[in-house]
Amino acid sequence: MSEPPWDAEAFRQRLARARGTSTDTPAPATPFHQAAAVLSTFDPDELRAADGSKPTGDALRRLLADAHVVRGPDGVPRWALKPAPRREALESFPDRAALRAALGINARPPGDPVQRYLDGFILGRIALMAPIPDDDLAVAEEVSGWLSGLPRADPLSLPDPGVVRRRAALLQFLHPLVRTTGPNFQGRETELKKVRAFATVAMPFSFEEEVFQTEKSGGAAITALPPLMFYGLGGIGKSTLMAKAALDHLGVGATYDPTADRVRVPPGAAVAAPAVFLDMDRPTLSAEAPATLLLEAARQLDAQVTGPSGVFRFLGADITDYLHSNRVSPDGPLDEGRLLGGRQGGEWLSKFADHVKATFPGATLLLVIDTFEGVQYQSRRVVEQVWQFLSRLRDALPATRAVVSGRTRVDLPVSGEPIELTGLAGPAATALLRKYGVPADEAERVAGASGGNPLTLRLAAELYRRMRAEGEFTTEEFVRRLQEDRRDAYLLRRILDHAHSDEVRKLAHPGLLLRKITPELILKVLAVPCGLTVSTPAEAQQLWQELARETDLVVQDKAGDTLRHRPDLRAEMVALFQSTDEDRAKALAVHRSAVAYYELLNGPGDRAEELYHRLSAGDPREVLDRVWSQFYCHLGSA
Repeated sequence: MSEPPWDAEAFRQRLARARGTSTDTPAPATPFHQAAAVLSTFDPDELRAADGSKPTGDALRRLLADAHVVRGPDGVPRWALKPAPRREALESFPDRAALRAALGINARPPGDPVQRYLDGFILGRIALMAPIPDDDLAVAEEVSGWLSGLPRADPLSLPDPGVVRRRAALLQFLHPLVRTTGPNFQGRETELKKVRAFATVAMPFSFEEEVFQTEKSGGAAITALPPLMFYGLGGIGKSTLMAKAALDHLGVGATYDPTADRVRVPPGAAVAAPAVFLDMDRPTLSAEAPATLLLEAARQLDAQVTGPSGVFRFLGADITDYLHSNRVSPDGPLDEGRLLGGRQGGEWLSKFADHVKATFPGATLLLVIDTFEGVQYQSRRVVEQVWQFLSRLRDALPATRAVVSGRTRVDLPVSGEPIELTGLAGPAATALLRKYGVPADEAERVAGASGGNPLTLRLAAELYRRMRAEGEFTTEEFVRRLQEDRRDAYLLRRILDHAHSDEVRKLAHPGLLLRKITPELILKVLAVPCGLTVSTPAEAQQLWQELARETDLVVQDKAGDTLRHRPDLRAEMVALFQSTDEDRAKALAVHRSAVAYYELLNGPGDRAEELYHRLSAGDPREVLDRVWSQFYCHLGSA
């Protein structure tokens, strides 16, 4: 069956059905909604309609019911219309002149990038031929989505929303990969060579003496191959290797800017070959429902398309619609659609394969499945379901090359023998320490004491620099302690012990179980379970700023208002946070407090956080399924 032509209105209707909302004509927008619709944020006390009136009574209540509180660039709380009411209000303007006149009614927030793009698009000040700066893509995508096709009688000239959205989505997809590899990647030449050979081989091959024997076939049909398996201890560098392999396959020349926590991609760079990276730690991915894996693969490939096609996005909407409409009963069997079996699963896989072949002709698809130990922990049945998914995908698309990474090997069909990832060899370990700032004359000795585990090497380098600066240890004492103690636990606890105040230490352990930390989360989620003496927003802000200075533990996001656990430490340190009964009790209290906070919020990111904390707290399946279905509902509008 051929794919129907891309139809934006049909797509909007499908997403509306997935959200359970109506696509009928909305009630006429009030003059106050119109005034607020052209402002990024507004103050209800200062807002005026075109006739100079201010909102009061029912009009004010209706306006605020359609708005939410946000923080402007200056950090001051203000109101902003929610996306749907904003769009409805913008649709009510008859022509460009009315839109432009509305901009002049109220003072516009200065220094706000959202307002800058509202002004630029409505007034025609943004040149369409010039590419939008990468740092502005998310804002430009949001604002152009509000204004797309409006006013209906004479639509504004806007950038192609598909181009803007895909560029933003590509950067979002690349960000964790580039940040994970960073500028200090060392070694692993042998393993990367194996992945490259596996990803480009066209005909059957052998793995004799751990060397790929490839055969150039000059246009012969590509042979389907079972997954390539890597396994190794935690912190050994599996995720970093997988990220590097995916980036090499994509070939877009992405680099990481650590000062701004941003990924940089040369303008006009196109994907050389498609890659999908499935981190099985993500709450949106369920090994028990492989349809979620195909959905995420479609999302990632949509970001890698350079042309106007929306086929992957349309396929993702179809899967999202199905997952939301066919909920699983508590403890009931999964339907064939979620398992990618039967007619429905076969249709999705066939469409996915056709889209890949049409969009990336002649290329192999590298499909990376990372942190597979989480799948193995569930049951062998679940592992087999993932293997069946990969087998069905290979049947539909023989050019798929799956690489799986976990802590233990899988006793199912793989390409060759599972490859154990061990520590970095001596020269690579020494080179990595030098990259981290350990002097050349000391790096070899510290490497010898630390072992080849990349995580241990990074922690050892940080402690070495700090202890040398503080005069706390001599090099000899540092090496002796590393050799005597269990390296990883010792280094992780030393990182925590070096926090500069008792309050920060209590906040970090176990507060960093949260995937993000803001002053509000400190006050409303962490204060009680962490035993903090914090009772006001100002105190929470002060403690947040103190934690932000602990760069051994956290990184700030792009906006500078959210802290996140350093990704290279998170997996090991989260395990450390739950190593005793007391720690586990504190961790459960944090997760319960976070659930109570996030379940009252309505954004798709809020549902993801609620789901993560419910999973961590061990909530029953029926509760998780309810939250999951809500999450898919929100994904429909993404």
